[in-house]
Amino acid sequence: MPGGDQLSVPVSGPFISDDAEALVLASVNGHGLLYATDWLVTRELSNGRLVPVLDNYPVPDEGGIYIVHPSTQHVPNKTRAFADWIAEHFSRSLPWLERER
Repeated sequence: MPGGDQLSVPVSGPFISDDAEALVLASVNGHGLLYATDWLVTRELSNGRLVPVLDNYPVPDEGGIYIVHPSTQHVPNKTRAFADWIAEHFSRSLPWLERER
């Protein structure tokens, strides 16, 4: 929120899901507002199926990518290679923020 202030908004409704795609689909079909990160709704924003309504209230930590693996003394080479690739690939840009025109 601008200025670092916090705002709590109680939300209630008939639709609750832990499936992000289901929430996007529900919003696209007119069942309410969706508070989501850009990467989740880039396609829907670019094709006009969704429109931003609260641009001044960004999602905290937008763009965060986390790799989670079991805590061990030795991280497998393929896990380390993937983590290194992700870090290098996404340090340049966040593709979901480069909206289609």
